[in-house]
Amino acid sequence: MTPASSTVAHAFTPQTCNGPPSSFAAPDGAATNAARTATASAACFMPVYTIPHVEGFPFMHRETARFRDLDPMGHVNNAVFLTWIETARIEFLRRLGTFERPDTAQMEMILARVELDFRSAVEFGDDVDVAVRTGRLGTKSFDLEHVLRVGERVVAQARTVLVAYDYDRNESKEIPDEWRRRLAA
Repeated sequence: MTPASSTVAHAFTPQTCNGPPSSFAAPDGAATNAARTATASAACFMPVYTIPHVEGFPFMHRETARFRDLDPMGHVNNAVFLTWIETARIEFLRRLGTFERPDTAQMEMILARVELDFRSAVEFGDDVDVAVRTGRLGTKSFDLEHVLRVGERVVAQARTVLVAYDYDRNESKEIPDEWRRRLAA
């Protein structure tokens, strides 16, 4: 799993405009047309960060290392990587349409295994890009592969094994055909 990358940039994204804030009001309390126009433009198009694309990985998710993520050594604690992987995995599967909400009524899968190799430390404020793709597709289980990067630096690589699961019967089941089609795409 050695990823190659190229940059995919998104400069702006539309946001909901709620009109100018009160700080743009004129001394008599009325907002000026110039202030209203400038504020509407700024509020409607907010800058978006750039996420580098990892070749062979169709899905990217971004996390930022927070102060609470740090251990006494000043770098991100190893358990936080599992949370980032879980968040990216859930969003990847949700966007594939395997479920809408992460609850047992819709998910019908269970995490069976996680392999995680740490490559480099992550520090406060680092933007961590988590790439996800489908690996192996079995009869009842499938693998997802994850690459975590800060810029071009690979900080961790992981593989998760998920099992299709019937919670009513409390047993594994075959991967539904629709999931298989979406995971293989």
